[in-house]
Amino acid sequence: MPDDKKQLLIAGIEQMRISMVDVLLPQNRLYMDVERECWLQKLEELFLECKRHGDTHLIYQTGRCAGDGCRHNGCNGMSFTGNNSGMGFDLMLTEGDNGEIDDIFECCVMELGTDTSRRKTLYLDIMEDDKAGFIPSPSFIEKSNLCRQALEELDIYRHTLILEETWVTWLLRHRELFRSFILPPFEYRDFVDFHRMYNNLKNLRDMRKYTDASLSALNALLVMDPEDVKSDIKWLLHYYRMWTDICLPLEYNIQLHSTVSLPEINYSGFRFSAENIVPVYRFYHLFEIWHWQMFADDRTYRKRINKLNKQTGIYRF
Repeated sequence: MPDDKKQLLIAGIEQMRISMVDVLLPQNRLYMDVERECWLQKLEELFLECKRHGDTHLIYQTGRCAGDGCRHNGCNGMSFTGNNSGMGFDLMLTEGDNGEIDDIFECCVMELGTDTSRRKTLYLDIMEDDKAGFIPSPSFIEKSNLCRQALEELDIYRHTLILEETWVTWLLRHRELFRSFILPPFEYRDFVDFHRMYNNLKNLRDMRKYTDASLSALNALLVMDPEDVKSDIKWLLHYYRMWTDICLPLEYNIQLHSTVSLPEINYSGFRFSAENIVPVYRFYHLFEIWHWQMFADDRTYRKRINKLNKQTGIYRF
């Protein structure tokens, strides 16, 4: 690829101008095994994600593929990182005999020559059923349709609060479809979208069993002497196991509303009523702050937690 054209491509990505990239990519080609228009759409989604997190442009760096066993190992690549968010992605390109772009694709292990402020790596959202050569089987089509229809049932509530009774009933109705996945899917879009939504709501529902215990924990704090460190440690040790049980679903699977007084949880563009979860959420975040502060400041507490971790096999670090 002529240097001037490559520099224009880099500039188009730096400026997050999909129209500029569109002009520079040769027509009638597959990129990462998907149609050109599909690849451009996936790149634009990365641009939008960066813009949503405050980026006005991307910072370009030259990188080198460091993937073990990758046929492009040692080849030069292009790394782009948001100027504010620190999020970014890494691309490589190959050229044909005429010097034009033959393919442009993401690199999963990019080695940079200088330090980078990259805080999160983004990836092009390309799945197997996006690829041009994908031929679905009749059983795949049937299951894919069931997943899509299940999500469409929720989609009619997208602009309103989904009551707890509604989403719990949805879980019951589609339980067998969820159980038909032996392992979490990661290659096919409808499968992934359905499984992720179901699993997150299931985790949310399961958190309800901690509601009463969370209320008891919070009420116990009201009668404790804030100056009595021994009482603080006793409370933390008593509820430590419950915190380790509930923190993973809440922290990694559900994006909770930033205002904890609101009895709802926002996830994937939906608003789910979750009044019974609010005490669990409050307990979880209060415990987390207090636990790590005490762990850093109090040697006795730190030793007790380390001993407890060894006894139970729980490690929350």
